[in-house]
Amino acid sequence: MKCFKQTVGKRCNRNFLPYYTNSPWGADDKFFIYFSETEQGTNSALYRYFPAEIRSEKIVDLSFLEHENVSVKEGDMLASVLNPSENKLYIPSGNVIYKVDIDSGCIDEFFRIPEQHWFGGPLCLSHDHRLLSGGCYASETPHIGEPEKSNIFVLDIASCKQVISRELPFFSTHFQFMAGNQSILFAHEGETKRVPDRLNVFQINTGDIRCLYRHIHDADGQLVEFIGHEKVAGSGVAAVRYPVSEIDFGLVLVNPESGTLELVDRDDYWHCSANDAGSRFVMDTMWWGRASRRTENRSDIILYDLINHHKQLLNTIKTSNKLQIHHPHPQLNAAGDKVLFISRDDVADDSAGCQIVYISLEKSD
Repeated sequence: MKCFKQTVGKRCNRNFLPYYTNSPWGADDKFFIYFSETEQGTNSALYRYFPAEIRSEKIVDLSFLEHENVSVKEGDMLASVLNPSENKLYIPSGNVIYKVDIDSGCIDEFFRIPEQHWFGGPLCLSHDHRLLSGGCYASETPHIGEPEKSNIFVLDIASCKQVISRELPFFSTHFQFMAGNQSILFAHEGETKRVPDRLNVFQINTGDIRCLYRHIHDADGQLVEFIGHEKVAGSGVAAVRYPVSEIDFGLVLVNPESGTLELVDRDDYWHCSANDAGSRFVMDTMWWGRASRRTENRSDIILYDLINHHKQLLNTIKTSNKLQIHHPHPQLNAAGDKVLFISRDDVADDSAGCQIVYISLEKSD
């Protein structure tokens, strides 16, 4: 498969996308949105990039995200979700969700919860673009430490009203609508080696919660399988069995109906993403645990086609595991013919910026 690559974002700036569980693509994939800021976390702005024109366009400054903690501000942007039907970006910041008009740059308050509560998630959008969901947490010192409990909420976008909210008995993240828009995948967040029930599903109409897959234990009851970085893939769920697992690791697919898991490609994977059909996947690699790759701060970006079991190395990049905005977080568009990821190839040290790499995939003649 032929690849056509473009590098996006100002050099020396930190350029990054919303979290890989959310698509940054506008309608018909004409553009994708991204964030850019200086190394000091100042001059944060929202941009969009038009691949066909090889052109970036600044949409609006994001100075209203006035957190003293730079990583918290970056977390707000990572947790945002784009609604391509209305060209609006929803950004959670503290106890408020803001709505940014991609065309005009206008910023409005969309939804607010009481003080001492804060939004997280990331936010997610239903496949019909009518519902918005995510997590909220209560704390006297927001964003400090992991909360013991969390809430999952669902909002109706047209009315700006809450449809349902349910308390969860643990810190939850990575909310994603599953096929049919009636249930939401979410993760039991926490230290990997202490979480045996990472993948969970919330049923919107009933409020019921169930564990989607129980991790494997050995005969002594000890965890030997560690799974995470899940992504809805067609009617199922893709995830990574990390190289810290004591059994074969790589890309796994979970059947939500049977609760069974299949290892489809063994490799040193870190994150995974999928096209809407769940037939094509893109992953980055890690270098710790039992991984065969041992070069620190270097990742391979790998494409895997489930239909023909074809595996292709797209790129090898310099990266870092220290900051979320420096993780490669590769992702596919809905059709599975465009790839985005974060690269640090053009930076000299671990404190400098990063750029976005766009790859268009075309079938070979």
